[in-house]
Amino acid sequence: MLTDELAAADAIIDLVRNNLPPGLGRGDTGEAIMYGTYPRALRRFIHIRDLAREGAGDEAMILARSLLSMVARAIWIDVPPDAGERRTRFERWKKRELEDELKEAHGLEAAGFPVEIDYDDYEATLAKLEGVAAMPNDRDLLASLKLVPYYERIYRAGSKHMHFTLHHAMDELLAAAAASEDLPLERPDPELSSEVVTVAILTYAMFLEAAEGTVKHGLTHRVAQILADSPAFPDFPRPIQRA
Repeated sequence: MLTDELAAADAIIDLVRNNLPPGLGRGDTGEAIMYGTYPRALRRFIHIRDLAREGAGDEAMILARSLLSMVARAIWIDVPPDAGERRTRFERWKKRELEDELKEAHGLEAAGFPVEIDYDDYEATLAKLEGVAAMPNDRDLLASLKLVPYYERIYRAGSKHMHFTLHHAMDELLAAAAASEDLPLERPDPELSSEVVTVAILTYAMFLEAAEGTVKHGLTHRVAQILADSPAFPDFPRPIQRA
C-alpha cells in the first residue's frame, strides 16, 4: 500500500520534468489557458504526492479536488475545435473570475482590510462581458466533459474532507475515548493517502492526455505505459505498442 502508488507518481513527475513542451503555437486564449495550467498542474500534483508520502491523506485529498477543478476548467475552455467557441468559453471563465475577484475585494474592504484594486477597470471589463453566459457549475462542467466518475470519486470526496473536518475530528475523539487512549496530535493515514495518490495520478494522466493536442508534450503514451507497468494499477490497459 502506498509504495507502488508513490513510485508511479515519482515516475510521472520525473518524466514531465525532463521533457519540456515546445512554445505556444496558435496563441489563442484556449491554448494560453492550457499552457498556463500545464506547470501549475504539475506543481499541485507534486504537493499531493509529498503530502501523501507524509500520510496526510485529508490534506492531500483537498488538493486533489483542487487539481481536478483546475484542469477540468482548462480542458473545458480548450477542448472545442471551433475558435469562436473557444473564445466564448474563455470569456465565460473570465467573467466568473472577475466577478469572484470583485466579491473578494468588496468583502476585504468591508472587513477593514486595505484593497488595491481598480474598481473602474474591473467594472468596465465586466460591462463588455455583460451578454456573456455564466460558466457552468463544476458538476455540469465535468459532466459535459464526460468526467462524472471523477466528480463522484474526487470532487465530492474532496468536498467531504473540506467541509466535514469537524465531523471527522469528533469521530476521532470518540474513538480515542472509547479505547481509553490519548488523542494523538499527529496520525498518518496511509490508507487514505494511497487512495488520494491513485486518484490524483488518474486525474493528472487525464489532464496530460487532454493537453497533448495543444501543448504537444508527447508524453501521453509514456504515462500510460508507466500506469500499465505499475502494480498499483492492475486493471489499467496496456498501451498499443508503437512501431
